[in-house]
Amino acid sequence: DFNYHPSERWHRRLNLIVYLNPRWEESWGGNLELYRDPYQDKQPVRRIVPAMNRCVIFETTERSWHGFDRIALPPDHAALSRKSVALYFYSKQRPQAEIAGKHTTHYVNRQLPERFAPGYTLRDDDATTLRELIAHRDHQLQRLYAENAELLQARDRFIQLRRLYVRYLR
Repeated sequence: DFNYHPSERWHRRLNLIVYLNPRWEESWGGNLELYRDPYQDKQPVRRIVPAMNRCVIFETTERSWHGFDRIALPPDHAALSRKSVALYFYSKQRPQAEIAGKHTTHYVNRQLPERFAPGYTLRDDDATTLRELIAHRDHQLQRLYAENAELLQARDRFIQLRRLYVRYLR
C-alpha cells in the first residue's frame, strides 16, 4: 500500500475491493478488519467476510487502518485461496490538513489476544500464536532494517556524486 500514485503526485483517496470467493466462512480467517486505532484497539471496529461479489469501499486516509486476520483453512478446503480485485482511486488535491509525506504501508503489529492475562495458563495453540506474532514482528523489523540500509546507501551515493560535481566545477 502507499498514499500517493507510484508515478504521479495524485493522492490515494478510495479503496474498492470486490471479493471473488464462491464459498468462504468467517471462521476461516482472511476477513477484512477495520480499526479506529490499531495501537489501542484489541478488536477491529468491523470485520467483513470476503464473500462472493461482496464489494467494500472505504476512504483512504492516514487513519484508515485496515488489514485481515490470519487465514486458517480446514483440511478439506486447504486448496482454496482468498481472491479479490482491488481498485484504488486518486485525486489531484486533498484537504491540506490531511496531507502527509509520501510513504509506503505503515504496518502495526497485532495486540496480544485478550486471553493473555495474569493467571492464564498457556495451551499448545497459545504457544503457536506467540511464535507467529514474534515471527511477524521479526519479519517486520528485518524489512525496516533493509529499508534503512537502502536509504543510507542512497544517501552515500548522493554524497559521492555531490563531491564529484564540486570537483568538476573547480
